[in-house]
Amino acid sequence: MNEVIAAFFIIIASGMIFRIAKPNNLTVDELRKSINTTVFNLFLPALCIKVMLTAPISIETVLVPLNSILTLSIMIVVNYLFFNVLSKPLNLNKREIGALILTSTFGNTTYLGLPIITGLYGDSYARFVLYYDLLAMTPFLWTVGTRISASIGGLKSVNIFESIRKILTLPPLWGIVIGMLLHILKIPLPKFFIKALDMFGVVVVPLMVFSIGLSLSFIRVSHTLCLLPVCILKLFVSPFIGYCLGKIMGIKGVILNIVTLEAGMPSMVLSLLVAGIFQLDVTLTAMAIVITTILSFISLPLILKIISFID
Repeated sequence: MNEVIAAFFIIIASGMIFRIAKPNNLTVDELRKSINTTVFNLFLPALCIKVMLTAPISIETVLVPLNSILTLSIMIVVNYLFFNVLSKPLNLNKREIGALILTSTFGNTTYLGLPIITGLYGDSYARFVLYYDLLAMTPFLWTVGTRISASIGGLKSVNIFESIRKILTLPPLWGIVIGMLLHILKIPLPKFFIKALDMFGVVVVPLMVFSIGLSLSFIRVSHTLCLLPVCILKLFVSPFIGYCLGKIMGIKGVILNIVTLEAGMPSMVLSLLVAGIFQLDVTLTAMAIVITTILSFISLPLILKIISFID
């Protein structure tokens, strides 16, 4: 785990240096958006197809996304109640409450989760990350997450059909569907096409990790105290709930480790986009992403050691 974290830290640090140095006067935010857009619309769907081509359909195909949905459901209720109670002592407004709920609930399960899980357990376990995120967390974000964000931000509630349309047009989700269909129907693909999928897939992890480094910046906010519960809730309470649910559901071994680690991933980078759309506190959201991402390099190895000690 330490070697994997160290390798990711070097790539993330490279992204942060790139952001500061701005070689050839590059607009770093535009570069980050371009990388994210390309990965999300091309490289990640290709990886999804490649992974699902050989992925066996098993009970975990249902249990892993179910674990994700149940963990998210519990966490969003806990976070909603917690930060609304905390709003008076910390003098939080609605925009700040919404940002805190968002960053305490949704994790960076693909952009950081995929490289962490494949680095620990190998590429054959990548499918469980895709199940956890694309079949559960991302749909949950664009349905429940956006509706709560719109409500807190004072905007008109999001149309459920628009949310469903958004989910159904996600390229990585279609990558999973296409890969599954090719696998189930046993449709052979030319070797050169599989090789192309391999080459697309290889660049996903380093580009995602590098993009995280480009996204990190040091931002000062007035309510830094309220970020402490965000770190506790996202990095420790969430994986505890994910682990307990996994035990109850009968998930064992490496798969149990995966759902626990996925639940303990730092705040989702995409939450910054959602916060901007629904007029939540973008600065606070960005700070939560920065701090939880940095602290996750301590919390994730700690969680793994706790799991191994318990089991």
